[in-house]
Amino acid sequence: MASDHMPGPVCLIENIDGKLMVNQEALTILSALTQPVVVVAIVGLYRTGKSYLMNKLAGKKQGFSLGSTVQSHTKGIWMWCVPHPEKPNHTLVLLDTQGLGGVEKEDNENDSWIFALAILLSSTFIYNSMGAINQQAMDQLHYVTELTNQIRAKSSPDSNEVEDSADFVRFFPDFVWALRDWILKLEADGQSITADKYLENSLKLKPGTSQEEKIFNLPRVCIQKFFPKKKCFVFHPPTKWKKLVHLETLQDDELDSEFVQQVAEFSSYIFSHSKIKILSGGIKVNGPRLKSLVLTYVNAISNGSLPCIENAVLALAQIENSATVQKAIAHYDQQMGQKVQLPTETFQELLDLHRASEKEAIGVFIRNSFKDINHLFQKELAAQLEKKWNDFCEKNLRASSDHCLALLQDIFSPLEEEVKQGVYSKPGGYRLFIQKTQELKKKYLQEPRKGIQAEEILQKYLMSKESVTDAILQTDLTLTEKEKETEVERVKAESAQATAKMLKEMQIKHQQLMEQKEKSHQEHVKQLTEKMEDKNQLLAQQESILALKLQEQEQLLKEGFKEERIKLQKEIQDLQMRSIETSTSVKLVIAEFAQDAKKMLEEMQIKFQQMMEQKEKCHQKHVNQFIEKMERDTEQLFTEQNRTPALNFQEIMTFRPIMMAPICLVENHKEQLTVNPSALKILDEITQPVVVVAIAGLYRTGKSYLMNLLAGQKHEAMRMELTEERKREKYRGKIQQRLMYPPRSRQDIDDSLKGSLQSI
Repeated sequence: MASDHMPGPVCLIENIDGKLMVNQEALTILSALTQPVVVVAIVGLYRTGKSYLMNKLAGKKQGFSLGSTVQSHTKGIWMWCVPHPEKPNHTLVLLDTQGLGGVEKEDNENDSWIFALAILLSSTFIYNSMGAINQQAMDQLHYVTELTNQIRAKSSPDSNEVEDSADFVRFFPDFVWALRDWILKLEADGQSITADKYLENSLKLKPGTSQEEKIFNLPRVCIQKFFPKKKCFVFHPPTKWKKLVHLETLQDDELDSEFVQQVAEFSSYIFSHSKIKILSGGIKVNGPRLKSLVLTYVNAISNGSLPCIENAVLALAQIENSATVQKAIAHYDQQMGQKVQLPTETFQELLDLHRASEKEAIGVFIRNSFKDINHLFQKELAAQLEKKWNDFCEKNLRASSDHCLALLQDIFSPLEEEVKQGVYSKPGGYRLFIQKTQELKKKYLQEPRKGIQAEEILQKYLMSKESVTDAILQTDLTLTEKEKETEVERVKAESAQATAKMLKEMQIKHQQLMEQKEKSHQEHVKQLTEKMEDKNQLLAQQESILALKLQEQEQLLKEGFKEERIKLQKEIQDLQMRSIETSTSVKLVIAEFAQDAKKMLEEMQIKFQQMMEQKEKCHQKHVNQFIEKMERDTEQLFTEQNRTPALNFQEIMTFRPIMMAPICLVENHKEQLTVNPSALKILDEITQPVVVVAIAGLYRTGKSYLMNLLAGQKHEAMRMELTEERKREKYRGKIQQRLMYPPRSRQDIDDSLKGSLQSI
């Protein structure tokens, strides 16, 4: 609450050596006020009791300094924020200003800026003066005639100052004139009148065009034109003049009873009728917004510029709308983070969650934004939401891809291991391999929550294994050439079918994206249309001003002020034109959004078409390359098969070995099998495909002799002497042995083995 932070007033705008500076402590207090604020400012000559009235509004006897000398105590503008006594969750901001025309002042320029700032910052402006409203009082209120020289309502105002009054009416506060030490009777023509009627009579113009009449009329014209709502209060002297120096310590029963009653009525009116500080478009001001206005206006004055109401509002809008965009994006991130579990089973699931979160994010922006000229910030929000959506789509794709790859690795790793072990490199192995692959595909497809990449990742995985499939197909000697051709056609058809399925899924996804774009656009337009209540408020405001102008015109017509009536007529015409422009702006905004959305959808359609064509070309190229490779490998295989019988025995015998001598691979030592590391090292270095020929049989039957022939080595290369020691150790195992061959002639053995070796 404000009272917790402000037990007393603090200086908001300091007046140091004629220069205005903002107090950081006061700005910190305003930054913490998130509630709407009702700002009441009081201005008047020094030593006229302004601070007393403000203390009463704060519900305190002391606070704002009253002083008791000819010097004014309040320097600059002081602020006191208290809880509003009649409006819950609202803060009453009281601004007490330095006395105008202090004896120590050398010029009035500083007073003029204080007067202007009080009007710019407040929603209720109290002018405090002594005695009756006469020409002297009007002359003392000359600051109001200088407002058009001190303030600009628009960044590009009309050259005619009076014509700008309609803009001032939209921004200016309600006007309350407090007449202190009133000792006269409220009468006119022998009849009692109210204080409000007295003010109305005092503001009447004097007919004539002389300089005297112009001087008389100018402050009255300005008050009538600039302030939409006017109120007057009179206050009797509170006590005898000798007691005034102790006014803040006196109890109510020590004061004039009528004065006490008048102060109570004044306070009640301020509490019940003072409005929330409102900016153009119906924007409610809170503490941070009031802080921004203070900084903007004081900086303009310090820089030698005129404070511009429109520029201040736009500067505030820039700051707040930018923050509101980030607030909306943060809300979207929060909602998506809580609701989305990646990967989603379907694209539609992610799309539905996005739409719900996007709708809420747009609502956050619409509720908190204002003065979004050309809807730049809403477009920025739409662009950031689009980027966030694309990011979620990418994350969903990656999550699905990663999960599917891990799943494929887990399911297909046993099959890959069997391929490495050569399980399918045998006659009939291809059909077994295809059967096993289909079983594993079925198992993969039955797994839940794979996400939207399930089919594409599967196809990519299978494509990456095409060389393995092709190798198994080509080495399966049980398949005829016709069967292999048939298998190539089957693979081609299966690949085309899978591609068609992927393209169809992409088409469906694209259609969903197009629908999402359209619905997103519609949501922006829908909430924007609802937001146009700001425009409706502006229209109502303009209609209210127009009604006041018409009343003023009627009064001038009665009183015969022809020149003023002509000027007013032009103002009325300008207001009517603005109302028409405001009412048509909604349609223009919606049309602009529709045009942007149409253009965006057309661009998306073109990009999608290009992407589909590229996908189709890539797929066709891949299929053609795969078929060409299979046909090339098949032709090469049959060529090699046809060439094999032509190899003579001498060619076989002259093959060069990789190793110059055999080594033990697996040892059987004392019934324990161990692998020889040296042999494993040699195997690691062989990168070519291997054909493994093993031989087994009873000892001393010439096995090593046959292996020597296959190795193309001399017969003694694999010779192994059997010693008594080896026999005792019963040394045996998988070893490339050097055994003695049977005592037969070399020519006899060569002839007998030629046919067998050729078949091998």
